[in-house]
Amino acid sequence: MRYVAALVMIALAGAAMLLPTTEAAEPGPNPATESPPISTCPLVAGSGRSTEIAVLSSVNGQGRVSSFSSGEETGSLDFRTGSSGSVTIDAAEAGAVGTSAGLVEMPSATTAAGVLTLGETARSAESCADIPTGQAFLSGGSTAGGVAFEIQLLNPYAGEASAQLTVTTDAGIESDERFDAVRVPALSTVTLNMTEIIPGREEISVNVEITSGSALAVGRQTIEGRTALWRAVEPAQNWWLPIPEGGATKQLLLATPTNSEVEYQIDYYGTDGFQEAFEAGVIS
Repeated sequence: MRYVAALVMIALAGAAMLLPTTEAAEPGPNPATESPPISTCPLVAGSGRSTEIAVLSSVNGQGRVSSFSSGEETGSLDFRTGSSGSVTIDAAEAGAVGTSAGLVEMPSATTAAGVLTLGETARSAESCADIPTGQAFLSGGSTAGGVAFEIQLLNPYAGEASAQLTVTTDAGIESDERFDAVRVPALSTVTLNMTEIIPGREEISVNVEITSGSALAVGRQTIEGRTALWRAVEPAQNWWLPIPEGGATKQLLLATPTNSEVEYQIDYYGTDGFQEAFEAGVIS
């Protein structure tokens, strides 16, 4: 067999000598690199409040948190999720100042981020958002009794964004020029003080339509030292909502920013099993 193999190698070498000479191959262009998954987070730092950014991933990988405000990056911080796949970052260490925003570059697509805002009398939590959608709804705010309610628009990108807000309250559709063509400069946030613009409203529902660029909308409500933070969500027909134990009162808010009636049905999954149409009705 060794002699046969040697003869085959000699034959192949001779055949190669008879082939025409070709030019050496040159390397082609570098393959396109895939942008890392990102998440946008509302941040607060200062005036007795701070924000912690929690990152949870299925991998032990490296990422980056950068904060931005007034058209520029105010700071950044590299992180690694470690063997546990999780890490908590103080937003101030990433350069956050005042009411601003952050951009989290994830180590993989199977990663999520959230924020916990802490104060002497306040504590609120919310998940960060992926690439914002062109339309989102923000419901549940109130300015009755002079309580503080703000809508913050976050633009983490290099281009300017523009948003159109349709605001519906218990007084009807609100008309204010500050809701039309809201400009959100690149790497900036814009805050609308709804308590100042439309005071005395029991219920506020907002349809946020991004007409150019990309921006994320979040709501901030403060009542007697208690703070709630929630982001606008894209429209959907089905929602799954966990109900925590404890507490004397539990309320579910249903709202629609559309100019038509909407039927709803709530199915309840409890310790006694599945209850179909536990509650049903029409939102006017």
